[in-house]
Amino acid sequence: MAYAGLIVLLVGLGFLVGWAIHLAGIQALFASFLGLTGIGFLVLAIGGVLVLQGLRNLSYESLKPERTLHTLQELNQGTKRSEPLGKSPRKWSRAGKCRPAWKPPRANSGQPWTSWATSSARRKFRTG
Repeated sequence: MAYAGLIVLLVGLGFLVGWAIHLAGIQALFASFLGLTGIGFLVLAIGGVLVLQGLRNLSYESLKPERTLHTLQELNQGTKRSEPLGKSPRKWSRAGKCRPAWKPPRANSGQPWTSWATSSARRKFRTG
């Protein structure tokens, strides 16, 4: 929505510049064209400067995944890591407490499927 507002603002600014050019004695249609074109080139120049600045800043950073390459070298050499690898994935509850990932019920749990679906699954989806 903000982009649409920006576009409308730029078009209005272009027509305002065109109106100012029209007051200088140039035909209205050509003045509007000059105003919109001038605003378009101004936006293009600002965008070009921002892109070039971003590329320059990006060239200073290394895109090589240093930690991943280091880990792969350690695994390839057979050395042990200085810090342990993470355990099984965990999910976070809404209260911010960590809980283990959800596991499906056993096949022979003694409960029919419908009773499991109406109790456990409903509790799981209600609590998040």
